Amino acid sequence: MAPTQKTADELLREMSDNLGLGHEPQDWGIINADGDRLDEFVTFFQREELLPTQRFELADLILASANERLLEGLDVEIELLKTLAREYDRAFTPHIEYWSGLEDEDEFPLSRLLRRTKGSSRASR
Repeated sequence: MAPTQKTADELLREMSDNLGLGHEPQDWGIINADGDRLDEFVTFFQREELLPTQRFELADLILASANERLLEGLDVEIELLKTLAREYDRAFTPHIEYWSGLEDEDEFPLSRLLRRTKGSSRASR
């Protein structure tokens, strides 16, 4: 008998446990965002063997955590985020589109940074 594959929810629960985060299937990245743990989340993304659904969820957590850092007045390594987004575009692109479209820059400073980055990327082509 073939082994059963884990559901997306089971994979998310497993990743939540590994990171010591709450398991909330809806808005997981936003709910668990933590600017102080951004580097840890990026390292986990880069080093762990993850399935596409896990990468997709973790990309959301990384961007939401970057936004939290910006809200705290801390720097974000935008070049690192751009590199991750290029290397793992399927995981990041939908989230970058979402964050880029948010208009309240006081609450979502990442949106301004992403729009500015997208504009400079197009200009350098």
